[in-house]
Amino acid sequence: MTGEFEMLRDPELPVDESDDVFLLDNLASEDATQTRCMLAMIRVVARRGYRNVTPQAIAEVAGVTQETFCQHFASLEGCFVHAYELSHFALVLAMQQAQHALAKDAPWPLRVETVTDTMLSFFELSPDATVALLGEIEHAGAVARLAHLQALRHLARLNRRLYELRRDSDPGQPHLPLEVFELGTHGISRLVLQAARTRQLTQMRQLRPAILHVYHGLFACGREGVLPPAVDQLLS
Repeated sequence: MTGEFEMLRDPELPVDESDDVFLLDNLASEDATQTRCMLAMIRVVARRGYRNVTPQAIAEVAGVTQETFCQHFASLEGCFVHAYELSHFALVLAMQQAQHALAKDAPWPLRVETVTDTMLSFFELSPDATVALLGEIEHAGAVARLAHLQALRHLARLNRRLYELRRDSDPGQPHLPLEVFELGTHGISRLVLQAARTRQLTQMRQLRPAILHVYHGLFACGREGVLPPAVDQLLS
């Protein structure tokens, strides 16, 4: 499929083949032009920043006219939001598949480690998408920020579902409202957004201990003899 998108190989936008495959899998739609425009948007925004990009710039890299771009997206923000939502659902699918691969009686620490590792790996697989869709989200407009908040609420519900599995093994655990998981999810999001915003993607994996501390805090750390990562492993 990547052969259809050779026009995106702009000399100023170097990418590797694995990144192309990953993005095309996540952004692919029945409309090849739409997919091409979203891929071009991610490439350009990751390098120039959202505020320095125009629909014309996206169209040029995508190999289409600006008129064609506007026929598929009402605005640059519309293109951004569509790519963001597709990427979010791809992340959720990857997390769900990783959970389904575990044994039904898998302990909760293994489940939260699996969620964390799947999420970090997802962001590492496409640095451009992480920088563009997360690092630039606050500059992409009100609709994009709303989409981000909705995505975080979706992830919070998934985390609450994990917690309910934890309660199955320890009925003494209290019922927690969704707002508690939203706080935890927003905290994790801030760590990831900061790494994306500052282009420090090589440090993404270093977020693992801090994220696991958030989960252990939510899931009652120290009970059942389960301890979180050592404090000296946390980011300074």
